[in-house]
Amino acid sequence: YRASNAVDGNTSTSWWTKSSDDESLTVNLGQSYAVSKVIIKWTSNYAEEYEILVRDSGSSWRRVANVRSGRGGTETVTFPSRTANEVRITCKKERRDGYQITEFEVYK
Repeated sequence: YRASNAVDGNTSTSWWTKSSDDESLTVNLGQSYAVSKVIIKWTSNYAEEYEILVRDSGSSWRRVANVRSGRGGTETVTFPSRTANEVRITCKKERRDGYQITEFEVYK
């Protein structure tokens, strides 16, 4: 259930953490891009509340989305375009038995 499983293009693998505390998954894009959308593919262990944050090299994290009614399955979150080389999802409130993401996709 490694973090890399959430970005490997394979929905048969996943990142999973069994915790009721805040948990984060960070994706390093390798270089800076203008990003404005993420797609999260959850199992039944999804976050009812989570936030999406971005940062560019050396800058502070900026929250670009705050979701308070997550429903699981495939969720698309759009936000105003930001330049970033890292994107993070911080899960705040679990639905059941931790958080499990099969794919976390970032788009321009």
